[in-house]
Amino acid sequence: MLYFLGYIPPSPLQKEIHQLKMDFKENYKSSHSLNAPPHITLISPFKIKNKDFEDILKRFAGHQTILNIELQDFSHFGQKVIFIDVKQTPDLMDFQKSLEEIIQENNDVFDFQSSRKNFHPHLTLAFKDLSLSNFKRAWEVYKDKEFKASFLVKELILFKHQEKVWDVFKVFNLSEKRF
Repeated sequence: MLYFLGYIPPSPLQKEIHQLKMDFKENYKSSHSLNAPPHITLISPFKIKNKDFEDILKRFAGHQTILNIELQDFSHFGQKVIFIDVKQTPDLMDFQKSLEEIIQENNDVFDFQSSRKNFHPHLTLAFKDLSLSNFKRAWEVYKDKEFKASFLVKELILFKHQEKVWDVFKVFNLSEKRF
């Protein structure tokens, strides 16, 4: 079984982002991003070796404070992925780095291979099944579109891959206190 860790925007914003994903399905024949709720991936897919994962993630989340996420405009990776860009704030970047360190330190619990790429937070709208011609058409529309939103992250989400879709498996609450 595969898992990944991330954030989910709150409901009104999640619905708005889902509508953007639907635009890619209907107008650019790219529906693969609909296999998961709108999210920001913090740790890419990994396997869990034993049940200690829950205590580790609960303890980690309990020592992290709620943080603000800022979404700003659209961007892309190569000519295959279009996404909503996430501002790389120090709080977000530190959170992700700390989480990755915990996962790597507990390699008896988590089977995770770091990609060694720099973390670039984003909300994917289209990928994998986005053809080159549809990428070009979509990018002409989205490159100058503005998108601005922000939300507070109060939970770390563990997603589980089940029958071609990613579902929320466990939710770990962040602390409301500053440490």
